[in-house]
Amino acid sequence: MLIDEASSNIFAESETTYLISILSLPCLINVRKLQESIIASGVSKEKIQVIANRFEKRAQISPSEATKIIGTDISMTIPNNYPVAMSAINNGKTIPDISGGSDVAKAYKRLAASLIETAIERPGGIFRWFR
Repeated sequence: MLIDEASSNIFAESETTYLISILSLPCLINVRKLQESIIASGVSKEKIQVIANRFEKRAQISPSEATKIIGTDISMTIPNNYPVAMSAINNGKTIPDISGGSDVAKAYKRLAASLIETAIERPGGIFRWFR
């Protein structure tokens, strides 16, 4: 998988790159290839995190199996809650507005909190734009 120069520069300048995937074999193989290409462009493996979207606890591929396929841990899972997601899309609202207590809303809140925490921990992070 080739990465163009502009994308390579973006990955290099990013504090963290998040690769989002469902836990299907074709998607995980693509994640592995993309991750290898990003690393080959000079980005540290530690700067790449993989998030499993539409996660099902009883899926054929578990997060531990996915880890073996992609060679890195799944850092977070976003549960599959199709009815809530579609309701939010069709009503033009956020998932927390539709169902704030749902598993998917809680997962997105955890993701947002982790992004904020990471930015605050790194003084040169995203908040450098607001100085």
